[in-house]
Amino acid sequence: MKKKLIILSSLAGLAFLLVLFAVYAEENFRAIVGQDAARNIAAEPGSNAIKTVNGEIVVSPDTVVTSGTAIPVPDNAMKSDRLSPLNEQWRAVNRKDSFNEELQYYSTDNVVMNKQAITLIARNEKKADKDYTSGLIESNFNYLYGTFEFTISVPEGSGLFPAIWLMPKKDKEFPEIDIFEMIGSEPLNFYGVVHYQDQTVQKKESFCKRVQPAKTYKVVLVWTRSELSWFIDGECAYKTNKGVPDEYMYLIINHAVGGIWPGNPDEKTKFPAAFVIHNWNIQPEGKEVR
Repeated sequence: MKKKLIILSSLAGLAFLLVLFAVYAEENFRAIVGQDAARNIAAEPGSNAIKTVNGEIVVSPDTVVTSGTAIPVPDNAMKSDRLSPLNEQWRAVNRKDSFNEELQYYSTDNVVMNKQAITLIARNEKKADKDYTSGLIESNFNYLYGTFEFTISVPEGSGLFPAIWLMPKKDKEFPEIDIFEMIGSEPLNFYGVVHYQDQTVQKKESFCKRVQPAKTYKVVLVWTRSELSWFIDGECAYKTNKGVPDEYMYLIINHAVGGIWPGNPDEKTKFPAAFVIHNWNIQPEGKEVR
């Protein structure tokens, strides 16, 4: 009798363990299937959306046009606040109104940050009273002098206007250093500018450098106390000792749509379009938190 009780107890314990295992397996199976289904829903072609699924940011598999080539939007994208090294350096910005008759609504949904790159995506979609959305980031630091290096892929198409620039930490219009500018209708012409004020007169020093078609480009600004120097793919494109700022400035990287200079998109402009910053190396002489 005792032996039978022991056997029955063992069988009951085994049955209980099997039940627990079955429940656990079913829950995990549902979670996995549910997550995959949700990811598939979030990734419907044409959705043009970055959506949250189980706490992660999932980017639709739409392609973006950069350097005349269709490339996928980066996978495993996350909001900037989930990537501390990026979040410590950059902030994504929501902004409805911009300058120069630009057409975009800057939305944090159009900024994709991961360990490989920062991507600013321009989309032909309505938000508020705007017909386009796009992305803009600002640095969380102010810088004084130094070397500012960026490896980029550029979009192509009328009305697209990517840029990397520096503005003073004080709320004023000048000085402004444009490290890189390009309009999508002329994707092989890279511009650099320093805007400054001499007494009451607004002035600028600028250049246009024609580049060879490439998937990526390296643009560099060297800012010293006495000179500004721009380099593109290792070659010095321009130097000036005029209008050199002597104050702390912060970085802006944006992907504008439309405006006085680039003009409006046309029927040949492909959306979504992306401005990709593959990597960057900022070595300032002075640095402070904004």
